[in-house]
Amino acid sequence: MGEAADYLNIGSTAFSNLVNRGELKFTSLRPDSKTGKKFFMVSDLRDWLESNKTRSIKEIKDAANG
Repeated sequence: MGEAADYLNIGSTAFSNLVNRGELKFTSLRPDSKTGKKFFMVSDLRDWLESNKTRSIKEIKDAANG
């Protein structure tokens, strides 16, 4: 989980909250256990980043100006 949190550039608590809310896909060898090791696919993390991307001020101004 630490590597995945680093990849997303967020803290471990925020990352755990995303996992607990079901916002991030993962695979677990022990799915019935909350403490089981979780594995995250880079493609899923990348998809999450893309869908939760915020626009820069320049992007907002460019969109407004057409």
